[in-house]
Amino acid sequence: MGSAQRVTLSAQPGREINLAFCEVRDGEAKYMLVVDLCDELGGRSVTNGAEEVIHYLQPHADQRVLYQDTMSQWDELKHNGLDFTGFAPLSHEMRHRCDELWLENAGSRW
Repeated sequence: MGSAQRVTLSAQPGREINLAFCEVRDGEAKYMLVVDLCDELGGRSVTNGAEEVIHYLQPHADQRVLYQDTMSQWDELKHNGLDFTGFAPLSHEMRHRCDELWLENAGSRW
């Protein structure tokens, strides 16, 4: 836990999803934090490729997946352990906590 990894998902040119992710612990809770890098590196956004992102993160299916979109806002990618099931907004406090957790564990936006 604690160090961010950068990945590019999708084998189709022009359909890549560029992101960084980091597994973090906040007390008893564990989260997978995902930062969308499409503005920096091109490709599709995490929002538009949510299904692929959740499939890639299946080894961490027991965790909530919280992501920062291209507008720097944190929200949740809901899943049932296998498939993406929708988006959920986070509270203002939780969004602020995600910023803190990302900086504590990953060190920067990327």
